[in-house]
Amino acid sequence: MSIQRIAKQALSAYARSKSGARRTTATGMPTRNRPIRSKKIHRGRSAEGQIAAKAIRSLRKAF
Repeated sequence: MSIQRIAKQALSAYARSKSGARRTTATGMPTRNRPIRSKKIHRGRSAEGQIAAKAIRSLRKAF
């Protein structure tokens, strides 16, 4: 095998790996080991949950 042929194979393999992945980062590299999330992760409680808890607490105090 000539050096040119090896280089061509390596280049085509690299191009395949880049084009094969639809989900890519800003740099164009495929996100292999990264989980794909559609929704944001909620750390802590949401505003709705906090308001609901506050309402329940005030109701409990009233009775």
